[in-house]
Amino acid sequence: LALVGGSMGACVALRAGTLIPNLRAVVAIAPPTDWKALVTFHRTAYVPTVEARCGGSPIDWNQGGPAFADVIDNVICGHLVCSDAEYNVRSPLLSVQNARNPTLVLSAGDDNLVPISQQVMWSALRNVVGGTVAVEIRDRCAAATAPPLSKDVLFYVPGGFHLLEVGNISSSLLYLLELLDAPASGSSF
Repeated sequence: LALVGGSMGACVALRAGTLIPNLRAVVAIAPPTDWKALVTFHRTAYVPTVEARCGGSPIDWNQGGPAFADVIDNVICGHLVCSDAEYNVRSPLLSVQNARNPTLVLSAGDDNLVPISQQVMWSALRNVVGGTVAVEIRDRCAAATAPPLSKDVLFYVPGGFHLLEVGNISSSLLYLLELLDAPASGSSF
């Protein structure tokens, strides 16, 4: 069994990954990790952008802002303006020291929906509490490549947007497949 999630689902995967024993892997794609900071960003600093996809087609990315912050609050705590306690209890950061399963975080450097500071926070804290996170810098338009043989990995994609290109998503899934294919008890992880 493994968990994969993108955006809010990535936060859920990181949180659930510490609660489910014997998971083979967790893959979190562009995860928010600090709900209060994310809501503050959308209320005060969000700027719409136009993505230039690797194939050249533009995508008008105007999903965030104060209205999106209201949606986050309603999803996170069921009402507007969550308390610090409500934000904190739903953060994957509180349980990072309990992470036992190989985890990959795929982060997008130019994401304007979930800022990069949010996406790398889990991996940074994982290093602080004694985990070792391998960092891979990925070209945003590159084809899928085999993942590194490390327990925890951060794929950092400079220039990547929230809608990451297929090559990097595929690389994340290769990491997942490699761990699912590993022998249950004889894994080198």
